[in-house]
Amino acid sequence: MAQGAFAETTFNGYLRSGSGSNGEGGKEACFQLNNTFGFGGRVASAGRLGAECDTYGEFALGADMGESNGTKFKINTLLAFGAQQNQDYEQSVPAFREAYAVAEGVGTGMLASANIWAGKRYYKRADVHIVDLFTLEVTGPGAGIENVDLGFGKFSYALMRAGQGDYAQLELASGGGDDQELGRVTRIGNAGKQMSNHDLRLEGVNLGAIGSLSVGANIISNNSADGVDKTKGHSLWATHSINLMKGVQNSVTIQTAKDSGSLNGAGLWWSGANVKGHKAWRVIDSVNFDFGDINGAVFAGIANEKFPWNEGKTWSFVARPVYHFSENYSVALEAGTTRTKPKGGDSTHINKLTIAPQLSLGKSFWARPALRAYYTYASWSDKGDASAKTGRDNLVTVPGYADKKSGSSYGVQMEAWW
Repeated sequence: MAQGAFAETTFNGYLRSGSGSNGEGGKEACFQLNNTFGFGGRVASAGRLGAECDTYGEFALGADMGESNGTKFKINTLLAFGAQQNQDYEQSVPAFREAYAVAEGVGTGMLASANIWAGKRYYKRADVHIVDLFTLEVTGPGAGIENVDLGFGKFSYALMRAGQGDYAQLELASGGGDDQELGRVTRIGNAGKQMSNHDLRLEGVNLGAIGSLSVGANIISNNSADGVDKTKGHSLWATHSINLMKGVQNSVTIQTAKDSGSLNGAGLWWSGANVKGHKAWRVIDSVNFDFGDINGAVFAGIANEKFPWNEGKTWSFVARPVYHFSENYSVALEAGTTRTKPKGGDSTHINKLTIAPQLSLGKSFWARPALRAYYTYASWSDKGDASAKTGRDNLVTVPGYADKKSGSSYGVQMEAWW
């Protein structure tokens, strides 16, 4: 019997905000390399602790609509928003990131655990928290079937469609400088241009004592009415996960991409003839450990990316151990380095060290909310190789660092998810 008159709702989310200053005065600063390859800029700060200079949040509201003939129906929505974190009243234009419906348990046998969904979605994203890097970030409008039980693993297929959006910022009437924004809007742009992304995954293949394996492929094809952009591409990935010992989990991900394929699986949104010849690969090792009073995470990654106009390699290493004095009080230490080498150019690097006393909801590394104070010191290879930025997406330049090779920032931050 179908039941849907009274939907049970869920409320989930993420939120961070804070305040601070830097060694030259003014707002807190986030120091970052000016150019990295293969990581989309996510490792430019060599770790995210003490390197987030904005207010950002995601509010997700879902509803269990009911059950019919053994199949459960749900809807999910998510709004994302960000602000400069500079003053009291800061208006933000939210982004509608998720709006999809899912039917769970759509059959018997291999379909007993399968779901069918349609709408806008963060589709099976995977991330490394301490560098805020989404190794898989296939998002947007689409539909698919997931978690089909093949006995040795679960298969999923999704067709995602992305168009050429006209992304614009509402800037200050005076010009603003540094893209200081009042808000953001996304217009439809050229409605005739579309990119199709066929996402295929086989996940959770049990390898016994040597862990588990997941593999995937993204096949990118153009579906534009104007017939101009016809570049195709693909990306491939494999992730091996294992519990190395009690309290230590290790995950290694290998990814490659070609032409309009991107390393995170999403496809290059500006896919067209200008990315013909694009090639990229990266290897990422992520470790989470918990030894009682000491826990934390480690990230190591190397990537190489080649475009027709540019090519280079990036290495990055970040470690964040946390020592817990009690159930609620701890201190986190994050040390990281990122180095990049453009082909035919000079190597650049940034080193960062952050110390952060914390008050959190429990001793787990993942316990949130967390209230922390922090001090960050960063140094880089030469003047002009790195910059001090602040605000949403680090778009605003912090003055005083153009001729410097090091800097400091300090402040407080809260971070929560639920």
